[in-house]
Amino acid sequence: MKHIANRPDLPGIRYRVSGSSKTASHEMYAMQSTELIRQFLHDRLGAAPGAVVPDALLADLGVDSLMLAELMFEAEDRLGISIDSTVAIPKSVGEMVKLIDSLRAAKASAS
Repeated sequence: MKHIANRPDLPGIRYRVSGSSKTASHEMYAMQSTELIRQFLHDRLGAAPGAVVPDALLADLGVDSLMLAELMFEAEDRLGISIDSTVAIPKSVGEMVKLIDSLRAAKASAS
């Protein structure tokens, strides 16, 4: 079943939701994570928003180890998550999104 829902993080924006609310939550997490990464890379590196796609390698977008640390700190601050220093270093935008989303999901299930 599909329906239209409001985006709480973007007033006035609506999106199509299919399946359970769990699916909707995952889709919303992914969108928020992707948008955070897209905005961060655009602001810091001037990366074209259209270039920040799941398959894009972070290094190809100009992300070095220092910039990756800054991106991780930004995600922690804005999303209220904690990224452990022992996690595998994400190589692509998609890997970074999966990392952020898994931490957000774990935080949501713990509360």
